[in-house]
Amino acid sequence: RKVLATALSLSCLLSIGCSDKDSSTDENLEWFSVHAHEKVLRNKDYADKSDKVLDIALCKNEYEGTQLILNAKEDIKSYDIEISELVSDNAIFNSDNVKIYNEKYMKLLHKKGSNPVSEKGDEIADAILPFDVAKEYHENYVEEGQNQGVYIEVNTDESTLPGTYTGTVTITADGQKYYAPLRVTVYDIVLPLQSKAQNFWNNVFY
Repeated sequence: RKVLATALSLSCLLSIGCSDKDSSTDENLEWFSVHAHEKVLRNKDYADKSDKVLDIALCKNEYEGTQLILNAKEDIKSYDIEISELVSDNAIFNSDNVKIYNEKYMKLLHKKGSNPVSEKGDEIADAILPFDVAKEYHENYVEEGQNQGVYIEVNTDESTLPGTYTGTVTITADGQKYYAPLRVTVYDIVLPLQSKAQNFWNNVFY
């Protein structure tokens, strides 16, 4: 009886300990990170999902972001994203300077030229929507086999202390929690508020 009681207690502890997923994958959801400028198609299965750290690096007076990609193994009816306090050795990052956006997609109906990245029918990330608005309109869902991008953006000013700030992004998908580490590196470089560089784009339209 003692052995059975011990086994039952251990089973309960394990079930409690496993209620929140610390890993980046289980049978319902897998997440990974990509650079802010990378185009991730909603309808493509990416073999490389190995980047599990959300990294942002920027100077003072700058905006920069990263993408959290959710890949649904089964339909996810609702998901939420929360970001913890970002802390360095000697400072706390201003939470008002951290924004979350939901990526929206457009389907490529016609293809012109030889761009190898996208094919007709591909769904391309085209715009970002404030996450609270996405939730209000019930656009925070992912269909089975699809990707959903979440854009995380931070900005700094001259008063931001340089250093490496770390925190956690909590993903709640149909009640199941997942955790992604977030790292923001602020360099001790102040960018001018106005750019004095001259630019020229020679756009040719056919």
